[in-house]
Amino acid sequence: MSSKITLFTMMSLMIISCSDDQDDYYEDVKNIEELAIDKNSNRLIFTDGWETGCWRAYYHKKSSNGSCDVGTRWNNSQMQTYLGGAATTYVGEVANSFVPREGDYAMKFTWFRNAFDPDDPNNTSKAHLWTGHELKRNTKRWYGFSMYMPSGAGGMEPDEEPEILVQWHGIPDLEKGETYRIPAAAILHIKDRLVFNYYYDENEISSTGTIKLGGKIELGKADLDIWIDFLIGIEWDPDGNDGYLEINRKNQIVGSSWERIIKQTDGVKIGYNDISDPNFGIGIYKFNSSRLNSEGKPLSKYYRRQIFFDSFRMGSRYQSRDVIPIGSAVR
Repeated sequence: MSSKITLFTMMSLMIISCSDDQDDYYEDVKNIEELAIDKNSNRLIFTDGWETGCWRAYYHKKSSNGSCDVGTRWNNSQMQTYLGGAATTYVGEVANSFVPREGDYAMKFTWFRNAFDPDDPNNTSKAHLWTGHELKRNTKRWYGFSMYMPSGAGGMEPDEEPEILVQWHGIPDLEKGETYRIPAAAILHIKDRLVFNYYYDENEISSTGTIKLGGKIELGKADLDIWIDFLIGIEWDPDGNDGYLEINRKNQIVGSSWERIIKQTDGVKIGYNDISDPNFGIGIYKFNSSRLNSEGKPLSKYYRRQIFFDSFRMGSRYQSRDVIPIGSAVR
């Protein structure tokens, strides 16, 4: 079901646009499509398990410990600044202090409520890594990844203030006067649930008044202290001619099996009418203390949030099985 969405509704779902300073990331970015030989290749387009023990990106926005010379290079990072005592606390780092999904390492994102970034307020809410965007339209991509939400006050306990954990962000046609908008799709953590929201706009120039909600899909409980695998397929098409959406989930516990949450192959309207298709981002994107409850206190009662990601793989339209986290099998 489709409906027009107001700015108030967008904000209440915590799907907000990035500031226009992000356009400098993409002036000379290496097209991730160049990493694939062709669409029939069995070579993955992008993959990272952080097994080098660090992460890196072409463009840094408060890069924390993202400096290393080997391994996968993400397109850009957006990391809030947090000053704890005399030293800066890293909000994006590779960890091996617990059991990763694969190998020896996983990516850890930490968000602090009292963080700030005087140079770029847009980073104040984020601990995020991004792939590069597609330099063409209406591509089909498969995404496989695992995420781990720890329990406890410094983990991902249910909260009144939602947060974006995964998002696909559209790249506006700046030369046409278009500005940054809400993500084309996102996985949100809302209280104790995971929800997938997606939007579309077939107009050449998208704006708050023309963007419509394509769907709000329940992904189930936000289970804590366990790895959750996802396999997601998307073909971007705001007109609904070739649009595709498939979401599969599996908890990594004995006896668990893949659950196909949704598979839509006909008439899916998803994404914007842009020259380029969206890029992919993971981490934590959450409002700070600007939103208050009825008692005048921050809506979020937690000063810190933390999540882990592992086994990220991105493949072409032919690679649904190639991107599945190792040890899983789709039915």
